[in-house]
Amino acid sequence: MNCEQALEHLDAVRPDRSDLGEPELAEARAHLDKCPACTSEFQRRSAWDLQVVAMDVEIPEDLQARLLERIVGHEKRLVTDDQVTPHPRRLSRRFWFAGLATTALVLVATVAWHFSSPATGPVTLQQLRDWPGDYFSSVDDLEAMQALPEFDPVNDVGGFPAGWNPDWRLAGPARHFPNHERVAVMAFRVATSRRDSVPGILLVVDSSDLVDAPRAEDFATAVPRYSAARRFSTAAWTNPETGTVFVCLVAPGHHERLRQALEPRPV
Repeated sequence: MNCEQALEHLDAVRPDRSDLGEPELAEARAHLDKCPACTSEFQRRSAWDLQVVAMDVEIPEDLQARLLERIVGHEKRLVTDDQVTPHPRRLSRRFWFAGLATTALVLVATVAWHFSSPATGPVTLQQLRDWPGDYFSSVDDLEAMQALPEFDPVNDVGGFPAGWNPDWRLAGPARHFPNHERVAVMAFRVATSRRDSVPGILLVVDSSDLVDAPRAEDFATAVPRYSAARRFSTAAWTNPETGTVFVCLVAPGHHERLRQALEPRPV
């Protein structure tokens, strides 16, 4: 299987990659294992798909009907063309996007831009505890992290909490959630021993953007609480000097391990 064939097969993969393990994709997966260029392109396409899904746009019914009419008409024309073509074309999902780009997709993009602009008003602490569950399958889901939009340096609200080692930060520049551009998102991993570590997600936001900023002053004094889906153990605190709010998410049962790892060690 060559590069073009592999990417054509992989175009059928769902945005969350939940069907990537299907038997019919075995050859395409094997191709990725030995082709860095296709792996990079597949990751780029997957990240784009995830961002489109995250927009969660509701299209008006009349627009939906118009889009369906265009898609059905386009499909009929392609089928007719293939019947008279000596070498029928295999149609991939991305081919559909290209074919409709000058018609229905333009309308969809317009609606998406109008209805999905990032929120700029204050958010709640509970939202910060629960949002990651909509995007991350686990605290070390770096693919989901890299698929988020990059955080705007103009809105930078600060880096790691005081006393945290910057080397613990992973996955490149800070990101932000599609539904709120002023909440920075970072991945980290803190070593607890030579062979073990605690991964996590750190949210950073200015207290002026939060309705109910927490009172704790550091991770050690923050009371852990589960996210709504109980996928993460969360701890939130405010730096009183800078007004920066941090929300730390780790896997259930790892809060105490991280607290012990952050304790200053005697010299």
